[in-house]
Amino acid sequence: MDWDANDSEQDRKGVVLWGALNGGALLILVAMLAGHFVGGPGPEKALEYGLRAEISTAVEKPKPVAPKPEVEEPTAGGEAMASSESNTPEPKAEASPEAQAPDSQKHVPTPQGDLSATGWLRYARSSPTRPDAPMVAVIIRGVGISERTAKAAAALPAGFTLAVSPYARQAEDTGNRLFASGHELLIDLPMEPGDFPLSDPGSHGLMSFLAPTDAAKRLQWSLERIKPRIGVLFPPKERFSQSAVLLESAMAELKKEETAYIQSTVPGDIDMVSAAAKRAGVDGRNADIVLGAAGAGGIQENLKRLEQEALAKGSAIGVIYASPVAIRQLGDWSKTLANKGLTLVPASGILRHGK
Repeated sequence: MDWDANDSEQDRKGVVLWGALNGGALLILVAMLAGHFVGGPGPEKALEYGLRAEISTAVEKPKPVAPKPEVEEPTAGGEAMASSESNTPEPKAEASPEAQAPDSQKHVPTPQGDLSATGWLRYARSSPTRPDAPMVAVIIRGVGISERTAKAAAALPAGFTLAVSPYARQAEDTGNRLFASGHELLIDLPMEPGDFPLSDPGSHGLMSFLAPTDAAKRLQWSLERIKPRIGVLFPPKERFSQSAVLLESAMAELKKEETAYIQSTVPGDIDMVSAAAKRAGVDGRNADIVLGAAGAGGIQENLKRLEQEALAKGSAIGVIYASPVAIRQLGDWSKTLANKGLTLVPASGILRHGK
């Protein structure tokens, strides 16, 4: 810049200061714009850099990061799987029932039972010594499906018979534990129901379309799951026993395993089980009343019918599905029997006396 001779020293200093301020502002503006467009420092840092006059005229953009190569994983069939799925975290392995079980659920040895008894009586419980009193037996089926319900059933008086599901978690230990609580046990057989396939008895269910050899294998699977039992329970309205060939095969297996049976009959059922059992030499009988009903009121009505049946015939067997409502009602009901002249007995108490 050329200075006029007439310019004073003060004027010259003012012009220099003004130019410096304008230059500094320009540097600050450049720094702010550079920080905004290239992801550099924000306005505060730009101000600092402008005042220090340290802004570079060229801002180097960050180098792009090369994408990681896609990793292919083999599937069960040996084919490659797309990398979009390879980054998905693998599901955690589910712990086995044994690993999940608390200390109270550890293995329980199978009890020896009464070694002096033969056949299915080995695991029969003793009955109260009132031979002249009419006897009632109640079989609670489906025990073990719910652990909470199983514990509640185990806390009932020992006269109640528990039909344990072979699908119960840790079925063998569950059966051993229930037997140790003083109860007599049956196996609640999974069988093809009348409303199949709406209701499904599971992968080991006894189905009416099975070959006899396959049916025998499935029955054997159930028998091996619960050891300290006196017999098996045929559920109500099942279709399996309507096949004479399959029924004969099943009875032959029960005879070989020295196992008794109870059949849950309802009005209108065709009874083919009793005749097949007699031919095979298998002990057992039909239940008198299926106590299943919704709500406590329905259960109470059916229990009254069971009492009347026992008083009229000398004995009666009822079958009811395990539920919290049913278990509470049964516990209260059992306290009233002595005043009614009735004795609660395990199912074997009626089977062995032939009543």
